[in-house]
Amino acid sequence: MDNLAAYTIAALVEAAANGFGDKVCAIAPERRVTFRQFAADVAAISDHLGKLGIAPGDRVAILDVNSLNFLESLCALGVMGAVAVPLNYRQRVPEYRFQIEDSGARLLLANSRYAAEAEELSPALDLGWRAIDEEAQIGLPGEAMKGRIRLSAPDPAAALAICYTSGTTGRPKGAVIDHYTANLRALKMMYDLRLGSDDVMHMTTPMFHISCLILSLAALQRGAAQVILPQFDYETTMAAVQAHKVTFINTVPTILSTALARDDFTPEIFAGLKLIM
Repeated sequence: MDNLAAYTIAALVEAAANGFGDKVCAIAPERRVTFRQFAADVAAISDHLGKLGIAPGDRVAILDVNSLNFLESLCALGVMGAVAVPLNYRQRVPEYRFQIEDSGARLLLANSRYAAEAEELSPALDLGWRAIDEEAQIGLPGEAMKGRIRLSAPDPAAALAICYTSGTTGRPKGAVIDHYTANLRALKMMYDLRLGSDDVMHMTTPMFHISCLILSLAALQRGAAQVILPQFDYETTMAAVQAHKVTFINTVPTILSTALARDDFTPEIFAGLKLIM
């Protein structure tokens, strides 16, 4: 797949940084970054994880609600050729332990709200765990990069993430998605949804789920901004939709029903939306 080197997370982040530069890339409670700063953070996290002992092909589990740290860490793992194992934050320690052991994860990046669970899981991890929401523990912030940004790219056929399935009567299965497939799916989504670089996207679905992951990559490809909130909360989410002029929202019917059933809901809240997926 040498001729498909553009279909890697490294190439995607590099192209976005060089193409969209100081345009807003992501807005989150913890911070706001441009595309150039996003690439700098990804490079810094990648370098830091390498110093911790993570090598190409290693698995690293991620346990967090939706956050900019989650997205940057996942991309950083992709840049260094390591494999992300996103964990469902609604599960419990025995389920996490199975997925960590089944995937062979060597390190856990967890939000400090899950510190108790992370400590319990540490014996199953060669390198223990790091707090994903504490900048020093994951190598942030990335130093500003000048000129054209270049990131080394792994094999497009290499695994990017192992996402565990649900809805079966047996154990979850680790579904592997490679760089090429993830990029191609994001590219198709970008065109199918007619996303533009002036769009502002918000995904209410969790980042450990493939739908949010692919849409976040599509936003990076297209130069669209994305508003990242930890979890759906009516007041917070609707305020953010209006404040940041969100044009695209990815959600589930239950959330729409909840909004429509409220006495304080008015159509003007969604007035700026072009598309609800």
